[in-house]
Amino acid sequence: MFARKEIDFIAKLVYKKEGGRTSPTYSGYRPHIEFEGIPERPTSGQQVFKYKKKVCPGDTVIAEITILSHQYMEGKLFEGQKFIFCEGSVKIGDGVINEIINKKLYKQREERQQ
Repeated sequence: MFARKEIDFIAKLVYKKEGGRTSPTYSGYRPHIEFEGIPERPTSGQQVFKYKKKVCPGDTVIAEITILSHQYMEGKLFEGQKFIFCEGSVKIGDGVINEIINKKLYKQREERQQ
């Protein structure tokens, strides 16, 4: 059960066609996420797909993401930031943050350039 209901960010997700999942994924899926520039802090994030109920390998979708350990990501994320999502050690897709909803997560531009 996923206790949090707040959306943290909206992202574009691209599911790998080769070498990832072999079956569809449904809205509400919660893979492991690793953000670019923050490899030491992987987390889980629930993906709620917009405009679709299921996504097949090779598909691209827009999703609302709720991060399980959001408190560890405060001040570390920015729009345009890339991430990967995995099942265990198997990479199943790539994502990019389109819009941050939870402003506590937002990393200021000056901090990104350091």
